[in-house]
Amino acid sequence: MTTPGGVPTVSTDDLGRHLLRMRVATLAVLVATAAAAAAGFVSSPREPGAATPLTVTVVAYAAGLWLGFTAARDARARMAVIRRAYRVHGDVRRLLADHLKGYLVILVRLGCVAGCGLVVAVWGIGSVAALPLEALAALLVLMTWPTEHKSRLLLRRAQAERDEAEGATSGD
Repeated sequence: MTTPGGVPTVSTDDLGRHLLRMRVATLAVLVATAAAAAAGFVSSPREPGAATPLTVTVVAYAAGLWLGFTAARDARARMAVIRRAYRVHGDVRRLLADHLKGYLVILVRLGCVAGCGLVVAVWGIGSVAALPLEALAALLVLMTWPTEHKSRLLLRRAQAERDEAEGATSGD
C-alpha cells in the first residue's frame, strides 16, 4: 500500500522508532570515538614489537582512510541490496529492519576508523598524530545522521523499484 506520492505506507510510530534506534546507535559510535581519542591521550605509548611506530602509524592510517573513504560505496551497495529485497517481499517493517542492520554495519566500519586512531596513539607515533583519524571518524558518523527525510527517500526509492519490477513482470 502506498501514498499518492508513491511512498510505502508506514506508521509514524514505526518510523519514529526506526529513527530513534538509528540515532541511539549513532550517538553510541560518537561516544566510542570520543572515548578512543581520550584513551589515546591518557594511555602511555607502547612498543609495537616487530614494527616501528612509524610503520604502525602508516598502516593504521592506510586502513583507517580506506575504511572511511570506502564506507559510502559500501553503504550504497547495501542500500541497493535492501531495495532489491523489498521488491520481493514488499514489507515496510522488514525494509526498515534491514535498513537498520545495514546502517549498523556502516557505523561499525566507521567506528573502526576511530580504532585505527587509537592504534596510532598507543603503538604508533602518538596521540596528536591520531587526532585526524578520530576527527575523520566523528565527521563521517555525523554525516550519516539519520533523518526522516533520508528514511522517506529510501522508502520512496524502494517502492519505485518495486513498482517498476511489477510493471515489467505484468507487461510480459
